[in-house]
Formats: sequence, structure tokens, C-alpha cells
Amino acid sequence: MQIHNLKPKTKIKKSQRVGRGGKRGTYSGKGGKGQTAHGGRKIPAELKEQILRLPKLRGATNQFQKINVFEIQLKTLVQKCPNDFKVNLESLRKLKLLPKRITQFKIIGKTSPFDKKLFLKDCKITNSAKGLIEKAGGKVEFSK
Repeated sequence: MQIHNLKPKTKIKKSQRVGRGGKRGTYSGKGGKGQTAHGGRKIPAELKEQILRLPKLRGATNQFQKINVFEIQLKTLVQKCPNDFKVNLESLRKLKLLPKRITQFKIIGKTSPFDKKLFLKDCKITNSAKGLIEKAGGKVEFSK
């Protein structure tokens, strides 16, 4: 018997290296430690919901920021505003037609008996409302 003929009783098998990247991620199919590794204990639904709401892209600026555009009917301007009234963000807040959190507004709607002169500045407006205001002698201005 020579040394190269000797064989061990059990096979020597290398353990598989996991957690080195690849298609299965950092845990590579092994699962997490602690709370997620053991059966019976679940992550609370509220916590899971918060995790899912986090943005997937890096940085806080990648989130879609919703711009609130408040719609004002033309008939409410006819009812609340006096004649020769200058309509802008501050004047509508003084009349309490706009909430504080709103930064943009749009005038919409059609009103057939329209006789007040309104002077609008820096606001969004529909074509039909613009035609009615200009027909009554008002003016719509947009800053560049």
C-alpha cells in the first residue's frame, strides 16, 4: 500500500460560495437572517407598505412631484369679483377662493350672461373663458 492509493472514508466536497452577486442578489437564495429567516414571524403590513412606497431610483428628487392646479369656475368670479378686478394669485387668496397650498390655478367654464371686466395675469385659462372675458372688455396677460 502506498500513499497515493489511500482514499478517505467520506468525500471531500467544497461548500458552495453564495452571496457573491449574480442573478440572485446578495443573499443568493439563502434568505435573510433573523426575522425574515425564521417561519411564523411576518413583517407587519404597515411596514411592508412603507417599504414599497420608497422610491426605487436614487435621490429624493427622482420622485414625481404633483403640481396642484386648482380649477375656478368663471361663474364664481362673476359672483364674487367686482367690476374692473385684477385677478391673480394674491387677489384670489384675499377673496378666499384659493387655498394656501395652491400655487397654480386655472379658470374654466362658460357663462352666457357675462358683463364684468376682469384683468387676468399669469394664470391658466381655457379658450372659451378667454373669449368671454375679452368680449366683455377684459384682458388676459401672460408673462414670459
